[in-house]
Amino acid sequence: MGMFGKHKARNGEFDRSSWNSQKSDVFDLDKIHLRANADALFVCLLLSLEKDYGKDIPKMMTIEDISEKIPQRKVGISKPSSYDYAMIALFGGQKGRDYFLFENPKMRRDLFTEQANSTLRNNNFWKRHRNEKVTINPKYVL
Repeated sequence: MGMFGKHKARNGEFDRSSWNSQKSDVFDLDKIHLRANADALFVCLLLSLEKDYGKDIPKMMTIEDISEKIPQRKVGISKPSSYDYAMIALFGGQKGRDYFLFENPKMRRDLFTEQANSTLRNNNFWKRHRNEKVTINPKYVL
């Protein structure tokens, strides 16, 4: 069992202590420089997609598809509110995050970034947009 921050890795969960030793034949994990919950969600998503699809990953996915690949119990985030915030940050652009491209030009990363930065944040924001379609930013694909 490893530790990262205050989150312990348990059976079946993403072990953040081995993050730097994770390897992928499909994704460039070295380009993920941040180590917050949102970034752990992204790494977990990429590894899950590679495991399920190999190099034939889906081009377009909904936010709901993504949430099903990285459920809270799998990523080692104990509090639902922390998971929900991480999901908002995952799709936003805080601290230079650019993990996804949105199909709908009106649904920009900025909307998620505004939510993540707001003191009046609605942690369910990402759930209201679960049908939005996104593509993994090609810079993270080998």
